[in-house]
Amino acid sequence: MLRLDYWLWLGVTALVHWNLPTNRRVPFLAAACVGYLGWVQPGLTAVFLSGTWLFHRALGRLGRDRAGTLGLTLVAGLSVLLAAWKFLPTAGIGLTFRETATFGLAPLGLSYLVFKLIHAAVDVDRGTLPVPDFPEFVAYLFFVPMFTAGPIERLDRFRAGREPAWRRELWVEGGTRILHGFIKKFALAEGLLYRLVRDRWIDDPRFDLSLTSPGTVWLVAGISYLRIYLDFSGYSDIALGTGRLLGFRLAENFHWPVLATNPSDFWRRWHISLSQWCQHYIYMPSMGVLRSPYVPLFLTFLVMGAWHIVSWNRVGWAAYNTAGVIAFMAWFRGMGRPRAGTWRASTAWRWASILMTQVFVLGSVAFFMNGEDQTLRRSLDLLARMAGLQPFGSPAP
Repeated sequence: MLRLDYWLWLGVTALVHWNLPTNRRVPFLAAACVGYLGWVQPGLTAVFLSGTWLFHRALGRLGRDRAGTLGLTLVAGLSVLLAAWKFLPTAGIGLTFRETATFGLAPLGLSYLVFKLIHAAVDVDRGTLPVPDFPEFVAYLFFVPMFTAGPIERLDRFRAGREPAWRRELWVEGGTRILHGFIKKFALAEGLLYRLVRDRWIDDPRFDLSLTSPGTVWLVAGISYLRIYLDFSGYSDIALGTGRLLGFRLAENFHWPVLATNPSDFWRRWHISLSQWCQHYIYMPSMGVLRSPYVPLFLTFLVMGAWHIVSWNRVGWAAYNTAGVIAFMAWFRGMGRPRAGTWRASTAWRWASILMTQVFVLGSVAFFMNGEDQTLRRSLDLLARMAGLQPFGSPAP
């Protein structure tokens, strides 16, 4: 969405879209989205569109007969596809198709596409979602503003968020949100903070962050955390803003995670669409089977970590976040809800809770401070330094 041809496409598409009769807007939008993605990456888009057509036919059968195993087969097939796409390159098996993709259509575009397809299969199978017509389904899956950066919108919300007619406020809301996104991403995340972190610490071959002072590691973790937040939320702002220009109110993806008061609250504010998807389709089903929150929590964080890359480092990240949420749950059960007038209901305690939560979150930053290819050993070394300890295997000073 940062290419010049994207903005040209957006201007032309919005102009034509709002001048069409209401019943022709969705089919036009579907054709316009597929056309643009096909312009950027024709081969991959053709594969995605062919798969979407086959999947839609299967949804039709699923909607007529939900007593069979078709729904489970669809979900299992999609899960295997996504797992293979992410795991095989990590295992050293080259996938040229993935490596040569442009515009981020793959693998990130595939991840968003598969998660939305799983949502459709599960909810149609449950009977909570009627089978959409094909143009609406294509417009939902290939909606360009959210194709590569999210949010992972639900089909029912996507449908309900459509504006029936053009209003001047849409342009004001959309333009303002896009401006906010550009400031976050380019001025702050990629401008100020990226240069500060990468130039001074990360990209300097003479500098080993795990061998420096704990204060420096905490500082780099804090700057990295803010950079990732501003970068990702900036992308989301641009997506939501361009969605408003086309008459759609997409789901929010961030809600001030820096003000979270506990680990659970943080994941209700950070990458909200992914967190909610995992809650509905990973945590709740596994809870229904296991009747215990611990394994479902770990599976949820494992999927969220593997969303970016499959590695042992992401397993460590999942274990870290699972431990934090479990510890909070145990503490909350022991202490109970805060009562009015007590110290736990005071403003001072709220700010102390925010501080403790952000310290915990900064610890999780150690798992990707050096990028997606960071090893688990490197993460543990950084965590050790943050705790004032020597890296594992290093001689005592």
